Amino acid sequence: MAAQSKTIVYVDTMIIFEATQCRCFAMILNHFDVHTVDVVAQEATAGDPRRDDYIEVDKKLLAKMTVHPTNPGMIARATVKSPLMTQIHKGERALLAYIWEAKPTGFYLTSCDHAAVRAACALGFDRYLKSLEEIARAAGASPKVKDWYTSRWLSIAITKYHMDYVR
Repeated sequence: MAAQSKTIVYVDTMIIFEATQCRCFAMILNHFDVHTVDVVAQEATAGDPRRDDYIEVDKKLLAKMTVHPTNPGMIARATVKSPLMTQIHKGERALLAYIWEAKPTGFYLTSCDHAAVRAACALGFDRYLKSLEEIARAAGASPKVKDWYTSRWLSIAITKYHMDYVR
């Protein structure tokens, strides 16, 4: 009998940081096939360790992720599809552009940024969005996450996008 493949989860930098702070990143990596892009991987290890708000991400855990390369062309093509891409951070923009180009199936995408959620919805990814809270629980963790990492917050953000779209 063939081993069942793990569901792919695409993560952005803030998800990596919060999962690290909540101590559920390792469980997520063990339960899911976690993917990201080069820009996010770089952001996750950047920063000044002397800053009070610096979050050190375990490089051994980062090495367990699949990291995809991005390029300006893919970002431009996704931005043509959704001008909302211009309103999000570099890592989120690269991640959404990669997913737009790769057109994967059977995946989850997680983000905590309102503008990134709107851009993901505009690209047609709303049905793939899952909160960090939901992803962590599926992995067997019960983290206390900030409000904008919860299923409730994400559901409201997606609904607001669709309500704005209808107007």
